[in-house]
Amino acid sequence: MVEQLLGWHKRNGRSFSFRSTRNPYRILVSEMLLRQTRAAQVESVYRKFFRAYPAVHDLAEASPHRLQSLLRPLGMRKRAAVLIAVAKTIVKEFDERVPNDRTTLLSLPGVGEYTAACVLLFGYGEATSPVDTNVERVLSRLLGLPVQSRIIHRSVQEAYTHLQGRSTDHRRLHFALIDLAHTVCKPRNPKCSQCPLSTECSFARRAKREA
Repeated sequence: MVEQLLGWHKRNGRSFSFRSTRNPYRILVSEMLLRQTRAAQVESVYRKFFRAYPAVHDLAEASPHRLQSLLRPLGMRKRAAVLIAVAKTIVKEFDERVPNDRTTLLSLPGVGEYTAACVLLFGYGEATSPVDTNVERVLSRLLGLPVQSRIIHRSVQEAYTHLQGRSTDHRRLHFALIDLAHTVCKPRNPKCSQCPLSTECSFARRAKREA
């Protein structure tokens, strides 16, 4: 299953600047920018952002007005203030180094479970399991479970961990799941006939029977 997914991603995966970095600071900022925002929108400001704020101390000293102006295309006006608060905390309490453990990351302003997991996975190489609504949708359908049900979260998390155990490239696996959700396993009218996991997927098999 993992081989099929990664093979599909090699042919169909999306390419974004923020996916190539292993810098924990850039990853933390990128994940906070991506929240409730399309990846293509973040791509449009990514390079400008890090030209203006190449290091965490630069962001900690940022003018809120200037940062808000740079982030205007992304919406969510409060995002600038949260980013500056995070940077100030990292500078003051962690000697300008983004924390490398879950508990400390979760203590940062505006950092939740998914963002913390992404920083640990992409920045520090930990085999964490970042599950957002996109990954949850793919894995819930694969398992034949109701999508976005709080009850199934543990099952989805276990499925993600199982897939990681069969992969040597956890970064690519995550990007493959995200891109599959974006282009094929959409919330409405999923393209099951184009899915590399369709033969394993409970949702796809049921849809085929009912067609």
